[in-house]
Amino acid sequence: MNLKITSNNNQNYKNTVLSFKAKSPKTADTTAHDTSLKNSAALGVAAAAVSAAVIGGIAFAAGKNKVPQEVSNTIKAADDLLNTANGKAKQVIDLAISLQKKVDEACALFKNGGKDSGGNIIGKIIPNTDDKIYAENFLEEYSQSGTLLRKSSFIDDFLVEIEEFTDNGKSKNILKHNWFEGGIESYTEGYGKLADGSEQFTRKIEFSGETGGRLDSPYDINCLYKEMHSASGAKNTELEIIGGDIRHYFEDYNTNTASNRLEIGRGLWLKYGEPDMYVENNTISKKGLENIAKELNFRNGTPVKCTLDSKEIEDGIVNAAKSWEYKDGSWSEITA
Repeated sequence: MNLKITSNNNQNYKNTVLSFKAKSPKTADTTAHDTSLKNSAALGVAAAAVSAAVIGGIAFAAGKNKVPQEVSNTIKAADDLLNTANGKAKQVIDLAISLQKKVDEACALFKNGGKDSGGNIIGKIIPNTDDKIYAENFLEEYSQSGTLLRKSSFIDDFLVEIEEFTDNGKSKNILKHNWFEGGIESYTEGYGKLADGSEQFTRKIEFSGETGGRLDSPYDINCLYKEMHSASGAKNTELEIIGGDIRHYFEDYNTNTASNRLEIGRGLWLKYGEPDMYVENNTISKKGLENIAKELNFRNGTPVKCTLDSKEIEDGIVNAAKSWEYKDGSWSEITA
């Protein structure tokens, strides 16, 4: 299957709702860029390679004029980010599907009294001793040396949570499961607490969609994936996947509380399986004012506008130091 990448269909994405519509890759009516950019991302079993119509091998509108070097450089940067996003998407989809297997294994082991399919005792059932309406019992799994590796909790025989202990118990991975209706709610990797009591993690997936749904194939994956690269939350990675399809991918993403602004080092949105917008060093203030070092806009998968140093000021006037637009077969610099 193809990993169709979609986005909002309006470059004013701050105030729009992301939308998706399946669409076959189309052939642009412009000549290919001389560099013949190729999308090298291999998506493996979980998802096939993205069509060359999406940035990689992009139909670049050369037209009558020589393509400005700044525009060419920006397209190369967008292509690089798409390749990175494809690789990350495969990792997230594979991880999500493996979590479903982990849930199935824990449930089967609990129901079998801690014995595996061969009758070997590999888990210990800890019965609930509290007088509660819902009885919560536990399944503990240990290493041969006696180290606690995993602890699963069940309410009335339905899975609630799986805790995996890592780094000799200093940190852990936590999988939360909807015990009442089924379905994985979240998975947090490298979970821990700082001295001030705040929580930290290395990776986190928050699942959405149909309650009780299983994650048996890429089509079932609806999630928001985050990587936290520091305890302060700076320079995060964020990837949204709906039904196995990427919606957006951000790098160096952070909500800067000191300056009250949203920051994105590099961001990519796509629409109907084709690129929609790429930005670099994007900041959005609390009032919604936006500053962008680079912005590349597409129409039907073809780049049509490239802007450098775009700034919004209080009265709504946009100041663009440099901007090029593709129109009537050629690229022209926009002048005030």
